[in-house]
Amino acid sequence: MNFSKLPLSVVQIVRDIGPGGGINGVAYNLGIQFKRKGIETRNLTLGKSKKEPMGRSIFFSKIKLMKEVVQFTVFGTFRARRRFLKSSDQSIVLCHADVLYGDVYVNHGLHLAMLKRSENRFRIIVRNPFHLFLLLREWLRFYFNIHSVIVCFSDREKRELLEVYPKIKSEVVVIPNGIDLDVYRPGLPQDSCGLRLSFGLDLEDLCLIFVGHEFDRKGLKLVIEALALLPKHVKLVVVGGGSQSKIDQYKKIAEKLAVENRVKFLGQRSDVAALLNMCDLFVLPSFYETWALVGVESMACGLPVLMCPVGGISEYLHDGHNGFEITRDPKDIADKVKYFIDVPSAVSRMGEKAISTARQYAWSSVADSYIALFHKISCDKRNRANR
Repeated sequence: MNFSKLPLSVVQIVRDIGPGGGINGVAYNLGIQFKRKGIETRNLTLGKSKKEPMGRSIFFSKIKLMKEVVQFTVFGTFRARRRFLKSSDQSIVLCHADVLYGDVYVNHGLHLAMLKRSENRFRIIVRNPFHLFLLLREWLRFYFNIHSVIVCFSDREKRELLEVYPKIKSEVVVIPNGIDLDVYRPGLPQDSCGLRLSFGLDLEDLCLIFVGHEFDRKGLKLVIEALALLPKHVKLVVVGGGSQSKIDQYKKIAEKLAVENRVKFLGQRSDVAALLNMCDLFVLPSFYETWALVGVESMACGLPVLMCPVGGISEYLHDGHNGFEITRDPKDIADKVKYFIDVPSAVSRMGEKAISTARQYAWSSVADSYIALFHKISCDKRNRANR
């Protein structure tokens, strides 16, 4: 019997799901593609809890997040095991973080690897002991081989997983992350010009853009320090930040370096694609990433990217072709930006190469890889049941 012809049902376990970036957006886009391809898809989430405003206090924001993570890890695991472990439901269970259950686990990041890469790992733990809970949960997941298959976004991330947790017996496969090419694509020049002017940016400015919530890990301070080494017509647009207190902290850094008038902090935005299109270069000097989806999204909008070659970034960033590899050194970042000042045509030339690269990561083809994996798992389940 050809098991690939049998009906397939998928349940995604994710704390929250919706359009945008991060884990929520990955699950959301996969769900759309699965349904388009005729696969029954359901979600197991934290639930329709009342969304509270983030507020100015980063402390209370973190407390709320920690509460949700613990709640979903504990009760979500219990709920999933009770629902699927001994039931006749033959759905493939796809887990995105938190819950310790599922046929397939999508590895959105290794906490232990991130801390090992950090220069201040002990300070990070002391300042936020919740990291110990995350480390314990991660160890339980991989030590007890809870999932049949683990999906990594890149070969490099797969190697890192096997180095950090060498006793893993689960099958580890590589499926890259995807992007929505209908959303992330080059925009009309007149739209980009109008948006740029609305933020007080001149058309002649060379605009850098940084997108991300974890300013510390992703190296925003380094970008601001690099800006201080560059001519005054180089500006920086910052999208994200999580809380206003975190944004205020980095505004003070810009003020201290006398570049506050050259940095535009826009906070959380829903029009990231439009903001990418109004800028010229994307910059992200992270010390740890699994894939950095926003890098590919930037490329799809025609931006050369300047990123540290960590995680899966080196699989789509080709140095000197569609952007530049950078180090976590403000001078190195500034030097790479100066190249585009000295060779203005490189922005469009590398931007075209960036668009070609991004087109390889459409969600439709990424979903096909997951579906092929699901059919294999479903086949294995039926074969075991028929023995």
